[in-house]
Parts: sequence; structure tokens; C-alpha cells
Amino acid sequence: MNQEELAKLEAERKAAIEDLAKRFGSRIKGGEKAMAELEKAAVETGVPAELFRGQVFTMIVDGMPVEKSPADLDLSEKDAKRYSVARAILSLVPGSGEDAAFEREVSNTIRKRLEDQGFRIEGNRPTGILVPVDVQKRTLSATGGATVGGNVVATNLLAGDFIDLLRNRMLATQLGVQVLSGLVGNVAIPKQSSAGTAYWITPEGTAPTVSQLALGQVTMTPKTVGARTDFTRQLLKQSTPSIDMLVQNDLIRVLATAIDLAIFEGTGASGQPSGISIASGIGSVAGASFDRSKALENVKNVMTANADVATMSFVTNPTVWQTLKNKAIASNYPAFLIDELDKMVGYPVKVTNQISAGTMLFGDFSQAILGSWGVLDLTIDPYSLSSTGNIRVVAFQSVDVGVRQAGAFSKTTGIS
Repeated sequence: MNQEELAKLEAERKAAIEDLAKRFGSRIKGGEKAMAELEKAAVETGVPAELFRGQVFTMIVDGMPVEKSPADLDLSEKDAKRYSVARAILSLVPGSGEDAAFEREVSNTIRKRLEDQGFRIEGNRPTGILVPVDVQKRTLSATGGATVGGNVVATNLLAGDFIDLLRNRMLATQLGVQVLSGLVGNVAIPKQSSAGTAYWITPEGTAPTVSQLALGQVTMTPKTVGARTDFTRQLLKQSTPSIDMLVQNDLIRVLATAIDLAIFEGTGASGQPSGISIASGIGSVAGASFDRSKALENVKNVMTANADVATMSFVTNPTVWQTLKNKAIASNYPAFLIDELDKMVGYPVKVTNQISAGTMLFGDFSQAILGSWGVLDLTIDPYSLSSTGNIRVVAFQSVDVGVRQAGAFSKTTGIS
């Protein structure tokens, strides 16, 4: 690579850093002043733009998506209410008689923003839609009677972009997992993986031994999860607001479950993200004959890694919860490992079916990150179940999981 090419790459790096600093300066802790210092250090020390992006994203404190989603069209409240997911799906079924011109136009606009072409086309037939964020922000009135929301009160959790919809259904995010929504490119989050070492000087005047800190990064790239949901043709034809919410909620629920599982126990294989359980460097405890001492061993593992904070918690499945809820701290002692407040050795115990049999995680879940890219993408299949009058819808969403400091977690297996 010649000098001119190197100079061009350097100019592009600085321009990308300056653009990020300008766009996100008001959104990080410390505001514009803190951003100016970060920008100066990144430019002067040659930090890659991708690493700087990751650093900035993890410092955002306003809870908003890091980028505006291509699916956020700023629809008016009237147009958002006018949009029907059920009608859009049904319009892609041959012979349904549905036109869904408005929904088609909305999907086309999103796809063009993604540099694609409108409804997905196979042969001469559209087969897929993109759902706008504006529609996912709709809520129903729980007091206006059954047909306008009374029958689906629980679905009024639809109050944000796609990743926000998942938060209310995911234990992981309730535990403090950081969510980066609205991502576009790959993300690299810088981290310090080891520190320098101090040495006592003897005899006086001797130079100290050289030691340096080590830097690493947590990289995140989109991994796509899909889920199939079947609806009857009759259900989709009943295009009331409550039916539309039912369809949306069902599509979201199956994806939410898969993403929640990936955060805790993603295998890193077969296209899955790598979850907390397999992060290299987390603490490990053998769970056979689990007792108070082993519960404290989990805490000790995180403390040893200097990652302990007051908001740490245990997460396990219902079977382990029941076992430990019934296990006395000591023989003939009227106290149990998990107390009446669902705490163990002073830390909350949360329960989910997303944790494997005999397994428990402990730690600071804010050290885990869920990244979300793109939009909710629906593919319509009216043929596989045509003999029963059903329509299959396949939903797609792209996410990834990162763990900033694996030492913030400890895993117990084989609990008995």
C-alpha cells in the first residue's frame, strides 16, 4: 500500500470518528466535553473507527436506539393506526382479495431504504413484508371494550421499536443486560484484558521492569433468528385492532424466547450467538451437593475478578429453584438456601425456563450486551398448509450477544 492510499485511509478513519463524535456527543455520560476528550484521544492514538464506535455505543445513557432504524418512517398517529399486519399478510395470499395498498407502500419504502426492492418477489409474486417501527409503537385502549383492546390488555407492552418490544418479555434485559438497538454496521467494543504490573525498586536508582496493559475487543456481528407461526385465513380476515395485536404479539413472542435463550446459553454454533454460559473466562462451580458454601463460591469467583457490584443476581430454572428453596442451610436449622424473599446469600434469585437443567448463573448482567440490527422481516407461505386453510408466516430478526468482562459471571452445573 503506497503513501497516498495510507493517507486516504487515515483521513477516512478521522472523518468517521469525527462524525460519530458529532452525532453522539449529547447522548453519552459527560456530554460534549467527555466526547471531545474521547475523540481527541482516538484520533491521536490511531484507534480504529469501529472500536471507537463500540466505545461510544456502550456509553450512551438516554436509552434510545443508537441509530434510527430504516423502519422508522415517522408515520402520523392516524397512519400508524391504519396499518394492519394481518391485512398485509393476507394480501400476499393468492386469491385472498386483499389489496393492502397502504401496507405495500410502507414495506416498499423500508426495503428501498435498505437498498432492496419493495415486497420480496419470487417469480411474479410478492412473498414478504417489512413491518415499520411506527406500527410497533401502537398501543390499544384497555377501556374501550373488547373489540378495541379489552380482550388483549396484556399486549399493550407494544411501546417501542422492535428491541423494546422484546424487553418486556425477556428476563435477561430485566437483569440489566445492555441493549444496543438500531445497529447498522459491525460493532467492536474495546476492553482492557490485563493491567500493567508495579514493581518495588531495589537498589535505589534501578529501572523498574517493563510491563504493559493488554487491550482486546468484543466484536458483534448480526446473526439472524427466524420463527414460523401459523394463522388461519379466517383469523386474518377478521381485521379488527385486537386481531392485529394478536398476530403481532404471537410473532414477537417466539422471537423473544429464542433471543432470551441466546443471551444466557447461545452455543455459538449453527448461526447462534455465543451466550454468557460459554464465555471464555467465566467462573465455574461444581453443583453436586450444593450448599451455602458453593453459593458463596460463585460470589467469590466474581469478587476475585474484581467484577462484583451490588446489583448481581442468580438466575436458574424452576427445578433448581424448588430444590434450593427446600434445602436447609444446615441440619435442623430453620432456614433455607433460598429464603422467603427469593434471595440466596444476600443476592436475588431469578427464575426462567431458559436455563439448562441443573444449572445456575450468577453475576453482573450489565456486562452482557444484546445488539439488534435491521427490522422485523416477515415471509409469507400460503401453500404449505393450503389444504387446511392456514397461512404460515416466518419472522426474522438479526441480533448478537457480547460479554464485556467474562469474570463478572460464575456458572454452576450439576446442581443436586
